[in-house]
Amino acid sequence: MTEPKFIQLSQPCKIKSYDENEFGGLKIETVYESVFISAAHIVSMFSAGTTRLKLSTGEDISVRETPAEIIDMLAGQPARKGGE
Repeated sequence: MTEPKFIQLSQPCKIKSYDENEFGGLKIETVYESVFISAAHIVSMFSAGTTRLKLSTGEDISVRETPAEIIDMLAGQPARKGGE
């Protein structure tokens, strides 16, 4: 029996804060948090600005990595930067 393979990806999260120097007073910033995904749960992925993963649990998540980088991670190869 093979052990489950997990990959670490970066999921964008929006942080809202008040800043009197911003127009309207609201400042929205995107930060990236690590998310660990079991390779066995990835059903499909496509790129639409960010990469969208469809998981077997029914979840649909966005990540910063390109499909090419994720495929390299799953194959155990060094990740390509920018989908080269």
